[in-house]
Amino acid sequence: PKHWKKMNFSVRYKNIWFHVKITQKFLTILAEPLKEISLQPSTEIPIEIRKKNHRLFPGQAYTLAI
Repeated sequence: PKHWKKMNFSVRYKNIWFHVKITQKFLTILAEPLKEISLQPSTEIPIEIRKKNHRLFPGQAYTLAI
């Protein structure tokens, strides 16, 4: 809805926490692996948004315009 300024939520999938922030103009996702699996910072985490493939890296926020 237009009166919402932003929405934040987290989802755990395959031992990775995905922290999502949605504003009226941007979508930001941060992938945070559980400490037990300790992915390397260069490990790519593939995701799909609006039928396009994107790559996340652990601990780095990924932002795109919506």
